Amino acid sequence: MPPYEQLHSAIVPFLAVCSSLRQDSCPQSQAFARKASSLGGRADVLPEPLRHGDVNAQLGLPSDYTRAVENVLRSLDPGAAHLLPRKGTE
Repeated sequence: MPPYEQLHSAIVPFLAVCSSLRQDSCPQSQAFARKASSLGGRADVLPEPLRHGDVNAQLGLPSDYTRAVENVLRSLDPGAAHLLPRKGTE
């Protein structure tokens, strides 16, 4: 059963990184995020022009993609921000 169909209550904050290279990837992620939000959860969607393997391989490298993920993490727990590079110093 797809994750969308299994979603019936609020979830912990969730970040979906979707491939803007695939026609179906981001619309599916956005539908999941809308449903999660409607159930009281938080789900963000980050479209990236990367293939699936590159989404994993490139996270953490100096890039706008890594900074966007770090910004989502900062927004979830400001107390954990000290564990991430300071903005503008990456």
